[in-house]
Amino acid sequence: MKVVRRSAPTREPQTAVTRVVEEGATPPPGPPLEPAPDRELWPWLLLLLVLVIGGIIAAVVLTSDDNEKRSAPGTTALAAPPATTVTVARVTTPTTSVQPAAARVQLANVLGIPVSTAVKRLHDDGFQAVVRSVFSTKPQGAVVAQKPVPGTKLAKGAAVTLSVSKGQPAKPVPDVVGQSESQAVALLEAAGFGTTPVSVPSGATKGNVIAQKPKPGEKAQPGTNVRLNVSSGATPSGSTTTAPAATTPTPPKPAQPATVTVPDVEGKTLQEARLALRNAGIVMAIRYVPNDQPSGTVVAQAKSAGATVKRGDHMLVTVSEGGSGGTVAATLVAVPSVVGMDEQAAQARLQQAGFAAIVEDYPTSDSSQDGSVVDEQPAPGTKAPKGSQIIIYVGRLQSTG
Repeated sequence: MKVVRRSAPTREPQTAVTRVVEEGATPPPGPPLEPAPDRELWPWLLLLLVLVIGGIIAAVVLTSDDNEKRSAPGTTALAAPPATTVTVARVTTPTTSVQPAAARVQLANVLGIPVSTAVKRLHDDGFQAVVRSVFSTKPQGAVVAQKPVPGTKLAKGAAVTLSVSKGQPAKPVPDVVGQSESQAVALLEAAGFGTTPVSVPSGATKGNVIAQKPKPGEKAQPGTNVRLNVSSGATPSGSTTTAPAATTPTPPKPAQPATVTVPDVEGKTLQEARLALRNAGIVMAIRYVPNDQPSGTVVAQAKSAGATVKRGDHMLVTVSEGGSGGTVAATLVAVPSVVGMDEQAAQARLQQAGFAAIVEDYPTSDSSQDGSVVDEQPAPGTKAPKGSQIIIYVGRLQSTG
């Protein structure tokens, strides 16, 4: 059997193939209807379809994630301002001006009143007083100016400056010795001084000034009284009249004993102890210590009660500051130095530091010490309870004529 085959030079459809067989022969089984290349294309198409679908899905997922990421910061930004606003509101609400305005107090008018009264008034109102001494024609110790001015509303604890008169500046006393009494009085009053004429027996012309105190040229504050010794004329010869004796100055007091007995001041208050020692002629020195006794109580004295000491001696007394076991109950403050200051300025300085000033006279023959603080107790620099008493000894010039 002979089979004749024809192959096309190019690929053509299945219908283009022609088979020729001899007549009467059984044709061999033919090839499949689908060509081999067509059977291999479907897997690739399926794979391509899967890749396309997967790409679409991936693109959708990525797009969705990107949108969520972009929207997240926006949401945070929108939420942030309300949180910030709430925080700022809480911080700024207490700083309104309502509270400070409620705490302000109107400043009282303390012009013209004594400095001690003015300082107490300001402290009672919740202010701090700052005192400075100034020369003024107003009486010594009077408040002549205050800053801020009266009526100003201030917060409690604010400082108020008080200008306190310390009198006019000292100036030389005119020389009136040899002048008639009327002329001397007129000259001194014109210079701003007072006069105290005293008649004394003298061989000088009757009615003329034979001495004065303060002495001519000495400085004194205006308003100081100047003693004038005015001649009453010589005593007639052989006269037995006692008239001159009547015009002589008052004789000095009998001399006081040179020694004194120490009183018992333990257990007494500081004020009671001060008066007892002063009456005995003893100068008290003070030291504060922690103790169970109430603040201001004398717990010990340097010299035993009944001992004999010289008049004018200093004696140390130990005073309780109000604490026990080393624990201080009161606030301790350093005592400022006021030695050398005039009486009014010293009192103001101590009051400013929180103390109460107690004045004791200190006899002196030194005119430069007259009216000035010559000592203070407790001593400057030591510590004492705030509000306690500080004794200042002020010189008082003793007359010698």
